[in-house]
Amino acid sequence: VSLRQHPRSVCLQCQAAAALGRLVAGESQNQRLAKDGISFIIATMSRHADNEDVQEHACQALTHLVAHNKPGQDLAQKACGIEAVTSALKRHALCERVQVQALSAIGKIVEEHPTNKVAAARSGVLTLIIHALRGYPESVAVQEQACQSLGHFVAGHTANQRLAYEADIFDILIRSSLERHRTNSVVQGAGAQALGKLV
Repeated sequence: VSLRQHPRSVCLQCQAAAALGRLVAGESQNQRLAKDGISFIIATMSRHADNEDVQEHACQALTHLVAHNKPGQDLAQKACGIEAVTSALKRHALCERVQVQALSAIGKIVEEHPTNKVAAARSGVLTLIIHALRGYPESVAVQEQACQSLGHFVAGHTANQRLAYEADIFDILIRSSLERHRTNSVVQGAGAQALGKLV
C-alpha cells in the first residue's frame, strides 16, 4: 500500500522496501507477492535514485525477491532491474551500505541465469564489481559480496569469464581480497569460490 499510495514519500518508501524484503525472505512460494514487489521496488529505485537509504533497502528487498526464483529473475531483467542496481552502484560509489546490498542484488539477479549474465555484462557490471573491490579494500562486507557477485557473473559463462580474464581479475582478487584479508575466513571463502568459477 505504501509503495502505491505514497510514491514520493522517501521515508515510507524506504520502510516499505525493508518490510517487503523481510516479508518475502524465505517465502519462495509466494510468486504473486514477488512479482508485484519486484516491479514496485525497481520503480522506487528509479524514483528515488539519489537517496542512499531507499537504494540500500530496495536492493536488499530485491535480493530476497529474486533469490532462487527464475520467474523473479526474468521479471527483474525485463523491468530494468539490472540497470536500476548498476545505477545505484554508480551513484552511490562512496556509500558502503549501498555497495554491499547492490552487489548482493546483482549477484542474485544473474545467478544461474545465462540471459541475465549477458545483460549484466552489457551494463558494465564487471567494471562496477572491480571498482568495489578496489574502492573498499578494507571492507569485509564489500569484499565478500563483490567476490560472490563475481562468481555468479562468470559461473558457467565463457563470454563473461573471458571479460574477467581481460580485466586481470585474478590479480585484482588476489591483491584486494585474498592477500589483504588473509585471516578472514569469510573473504577467503568467497574469493576462493570466485576464482574456482573463473575456470
